[in-house]
Amino acid sequence: MDLVNQDARVLANAGFTRGDREVLPNVTKPIANEQKLSADVVLLDGGTEKKIRFFLCTSCPDLQSFYVFDSTSVRVHMNDANQLSFSPAGLSFLTDLASITDEVRLRLNTTISEYTQPAKFITLFQGISSVSQILMNLGTGTNQEQLKLLSNLSPDEKKRLGEINIRIANAELDKFKHRLKIKFKVICTNDLS
Repeated sequence: MDLVNQDARVLANAGFTRGDREVLPNVTKPIANEQKLSADVVLLDGGTEKKIRFFLCTSCPDLQSFYVFDSTSVRVHMNDANQLSFSPAGLSFLTDLASITDEVRLRLNTTISEYTQPAKFITLFQGISSVSQILMNLGTGTNQEQLKLLSNLSPDEKKRLGEINIRIANAELDKFKHRLKIKFKVICTNDLS
């Protein structure tokens, strides 16, 4: 077998071929069974040499991109059926778009279901009044002008609301004073011990 054919088989063993991959050992030298066949391949890239020690029948990332086209490959390509597949660039964006669309649909449906829940503020209006009657029948046919009139507070209601806010503020102040007394007692007790 000539040297050129053997060199092609070394590259074919490291890269890709449809042809012969088997590399025969040097018949003039004895070979031990545990000795692995290897070859030194020199790559020239833009004026820079890179020496690669390649062990046959092992993966070599530096040489995997080589495709060897030999006489066996010619016969395979000319006489045998070849499977061809084509995936346009950017096709993976469609699956990403579909998953994002599903996520948007889920979020939108969640938001819509939150807004279509029955109004819970109706329970705040006790007894039967004109306001509670309008709120129970609230919908697209509700008279908005009447609703606006009912939403305005009378002077007496505004005064009562102010009094309620003062009572709430005083209650909060009383709670704060009580907590302050407790902390003061704790500090005094700790100082005595």
